[in-house]
Amino acid sequence: MSTGINVKTTKKPNLDKMDTNEKFYNIEDRIAMALTHEKLYEQSMEQYGVLREVLENYINGQKIEMNMITNIAKVRRLARLSHYATSQLRKESAEKLEIVDAKLLQLQNTTSELQHVRKEIDRCLDYSAGDEDIDLVPVEEFYKTASETISKPEETKNNEHKQYLARLQFEAEQRKEMQSTLHELEGRRNVLLSDIHKKEQRIESVIPNINELLKTTQPLQETLAVQFEDVDKVHEQRKLAVQLPPSLSLLYSHSLAYSEIMQDKSFSVKINKSEILEKEEPEGKRSKNENVLDRIERSANRIFENHPLNVEFEIGCGSQNVLVTFYHLSELQVLTAKWDLSSFKSSSQVLCAENLMTDLFENDDGVKCPNSTGNIKMQHLKLNFNEISKKLGRPYNFAQVLGGFLSADTETHLTESVRKLVLAIRNRVETRIQLDEVLKSIETKKSEILEIPKTSEFKMISFAPIEYEKFMTGISESFSSKISTISSGFYYKADFENSDKSKKLTVWIVIPPNYPQSSAILGFTVNFDEFDSKGLEESTIDLDLKSQLLNVALFKV
Repeated sequence: MSTGINVKTTKKPNLDKMDTNEKFYNIEDRIAMALTHEKLYEQSMEQYGVLREVLENYINGQKIEMNMITNIAKVRRLARLSHYATSQLRKESAEKLEIVDAKLLQLQNTTSELQHVRKEIDRCLDYSAGDEDIDLVPVEEFYKTASETISKPEETKNNEHKQYLARLQFEAEQRKEMQSTLHELEGRRNVLLSDIHKKEQRIESVIPNINELLKTTQPLQETLAVQFEDVDKVHEQRKLAVQLPPSLSLLYSHSLAYSEIMQDKSFSVKINKSEILEKEEPEGKRSKNENVLDRIERSANRIFENHPLNVEFEIGCGSQNVLVTFYHLSELQVLTAKWDLSSFKSSSQVLCAENLMTDLFENDDGVKCPNSTGNIKMQHLKLNFNEISKKLGRPYNFAQVLGGFLSADTETHLTESVRKLVLAIRNRVETRIQLDEVLKSIETKKSEILEIPKTSEFKMISFAPIEYEKFMTGISESFSSKISTISSGFYYKADFENSDKSKKLTVWIVIPPNYPQSSAILGFTVNFDEFDSKGLEESTIDLDLKSQLLNVALFKV
């Protein structure tokens, strides 16, 4: 029975006799390499079609009359050839890929070398021999001053490069000559320094002998009224004087002139090293991102920075001495003055108060900064001199005059200003001592009887200083406005009463800092039938009563 299947047969190629397995596999390899994947695909699909048709006929119940073993063997052979061809292609692809990787690596190496070469080229182009910054002599001067062995005009005038090299050579020769001259001068300087050092050593060895001689002759000096200062101290003061800022230097020089001209043995001036009131910032603390508050705080810390040197006056006032120290505030460009009465060994309020030099001269309380620029800075930073008054004092106007910051009277020399200051301080201290004695005498007279006309007898029951705040709350508004012009002063309260304690009188006393140039001011508070008002004006008090009170208080009007 015919199946109707036409099997296409291909003509077998002429092949060599395959008498060995090796020859068989070689022929198979050649066939696999000769066939492309497209041909293998076509032949495989052809064989698969035959097998599919046979299987369909078998399923339909038809009998298979042809042998399919050959077709199956062909399919297996085609599959084997396909796998072999694929493996060969993979092998070739791997070999090609290795070649590509090698070429890529070579390309990367070449690119890296190219970049390195370019960097070297750029480095060579950027190379500086150092001659660009040399200020060579002009060409005309070069040909005039340089020798012909260096300038070689016949070669260099028409060749710019050779001309430049010749100018460099001329510059090198000149520098060698200067170097030799420098070595010669340094040698001379070293010889002079050695000579100076030897002389300084000789002087230093002589100074102790001079000091010893001065100590030995001290009795003779006292007998002849001739005093010699310690040589070491004088030498040290001269060293420090060179380092003073201009303001303190001017003050120091005129103070020495006053001491020598006036022959004031109770006055001396010296230079001291002072404590710098500056808060040092740790290294690296200041940041680029520093905000406004940080800058303001740093400015506030630096505003009261003072020079490390100060000038000190020692002024004799009777048996005691007053120390007045002048400081230079670099940021504010002012001089401050601070006094010290520690030698008085007194706890009295009038001798220990900070207002000793307040209004020493007219309208000079040292509250505001005399420098307008510095005053604006302090107002901006909301600072005042109360913060440093105990350490550095206040910027009084007389200090600015002595330091050259303010002009004195046209007819007044600065040395005369020093004399006036010393005299004013002595008068102020003497006045304060007298005032202290007066206040003590008032306290001892508490038991004395005060006769008031047309009334019964009064006596003082208390007299004591009072704080400013309590003082202001106890007086009337009119009396408060009357004493408002006093920037600082001493405040006292005195209480009086009669024998049966039915009548009381309180005296409020304000002593200005420039007393007795300005008189003490008294206010009264009465509590009895003749005066039924509390906090009366001073003018309403009976004149005899006022006179009696003032006599007891020992104050002038």
